[in-house]
Amino acid sequence: MTDPTPEEHPDSPADSAAAESLAHTIRASAHQIWLAGLGAFAKTQQEGGKVFEALVKEGSQLKDKAQMPFEALASKADELAGKAGAPWDKLESVFEARSSQVMQRMGLPTAQEVADLRAQVAALAEQVRALQPPAPPARKRVARKRARAKAKSVTPAAEAADGPERPPL
Repeated sequence: MTDPTPEEHPDSPADSAAAESLAHTIRASAHQIWLAGLGAFAKTQQEGGKVFEALVKEGSQLKDKAQMPFEALASKADELAGKAGAPWDKLESVFEARSSQVMQRMGLPTAQEVADLRAQVAALAEQVRALQPPAPPARKRVARKRARAKAKSVTPAAEAADGPERPPL
């Protein structure tokens, strides 16, 4: 076996110096990034109120710019909705008129005619009730009970005279 050359040996002084230099560079960069973050935090704390006020002002200006076209669109939409409603109303009235004509041709009564007929039927029903004689008084049930009692009290001699008893129908 041969001894490894300095380039092949991982623990060689040249490799460890390069690794140490790389680690130092990475630490320095990380430290600078950390310091930049702290600086940004401090600056934000100092000027945070100013930045916030500037953002509010810009937002207000954008709102005004955006609201004007929106209001114009809203008024245009209202105008178009008014114009669109008129043809629908006209279409509805034309449809109702034609439907009424077709129903008349078919001999179907209108809603008013049906209502008039219902009123006439109610009036005629009342007149018929007035013309009818009063109902006869109801029969007394007592008489029926007595007849039944008499039928049950028939003597056995009377039953024999009538013949054998027939089953009821």
